[in-house]
Amino acid sequence: MTLSALHPGLAYGAGTAAEDLTAGQFVKLTGADLFSKVVDALDKPFGVVLRDAKNGDYVTVYTHGGVYETDTFTAGIISGDELEINPVTALLQKATTGQVVAVAISVTTTELKFKLVI
Repeated sequence: MTLSALHPGLAYGAGTAAEDLTAGQFVKLTGADLFSKVVDALDKPFGVVLRDAKNGDYVTVYTHGGVYETDTFTAGIISGDELEINPVTALLQKATTGQVVAVAISVTTTELKFKLVI
């Protein structure tokens, strides 16, 4: 799984992973500089993980806008779709009832380019 920062927003790189995290997953603050996966529609997302991180490792999280590409996303997304976080995988999916965190710019079978709106 990868996340590429094409035109990055703010990179917050001083946090610690509270669990194993994968590039492209969305995280929330669960303590002082401590990040965990978003697992509920009511969670307040902080941003998206740049690189895989093990529990206890420093983790870089992008927040406050930017344009990114990822190879991990739910099928059925088309350009222009508003995107939300899947609470099971913490990855992007087409928005239905959750908080919009991104907008799809372009989609191929293997890559999603999106604009982060949180």
